[in-house]
Amino acid sequence: MDDGPAMHAALLLALTPLLLAALASPAQACGPYKVGYFSFGPFFHLNGEGKPAGIDVDLVAALAQRSGCLLEGQMESRVRTWALMERGGVDITLSAIPTPERKRLAEFTPYARSRNHVLLPRTLTQRIDSVDEFNADAALRVGVVRGYRHGPMLDAWLDGLRRQGRVYEVADFDALLRVLRAGRVELVLMHPMNLRPSDGSWMGEFSLRDWAPQDDVPSAMAISRRRVDPADRARLQRTLQELLQEGEVERILARHLGEEMMRQVRLPR
Repeated sequence: MDDGPAMHAALLLALTPLLLAALASPAQACGPYKVGYFSFGPFFHLNGEGKPAGIDVDLVAALAQRSGCLLEGQMESRVRTWALMERGGVDITLSAIPTPERKRLAEFTPYARSRNHVLLPRTLTQRIDSVDEFNADAALRVGVVRGYRHGPMLDAWLDGLRRQGRVYEVADFDALLRVLRAGRVELVLMHPMNLRPSDGSWMGEFSLRDWAPQDDVPSAMAISRRRVDPADRARLQRTLQELLQEGEVERILARHLGEEMMRQVRLPR
């Protein structure tokens, strides 16, 4: 379910206003660098006017203003973002989970944390309420967004299910909910923060369960080792640390998630 060229071009056009002017003098120029976003609930989405919005958009704006770096946003799928970073088409991405493979491409600076839960029909929880019970029924399938990482335990579990042909991959989170509600899969992996008020009309049919409490994972800024000058990497990382220390990141999280969810996903103090 790759994005078509027309949709990709339209999204790039919608993101044109994200070109953020550098405040530094020419002698201190930083960038321009391309920031690859991907659809991820409150972290990045297109609002009702088709404009980019979310935690990562606000965070990049704060990073650009404070650091003086020129940062230009573009929307990609998660898989395409990492492929472009490897080829030099993306310099920075957000909401990134470090893996050994990705660490060879980029340096990571966490700014939030979360944990994937499983969402499945309430009727199914009467007999399936653990990874082992799910594994035992070969007819059950999991839906995931292509290119997402979920945490060590859950990713190892998915690898085993993939070998059995029991993982169904889709392009984005909205498609993930559609295949679940249509019954094409029996379970999906998701962050609780991705549930929206508009989901309430159907959520009563489903149950959100925490099957991997040990799998807290970071949301991090990933900066290309190949494409971004070492001094600029250090400048952006230092700026993000300042925004964390001053509470600006928490304010951005609270603006999009509310105070209660913000406390669950902020980094430990």
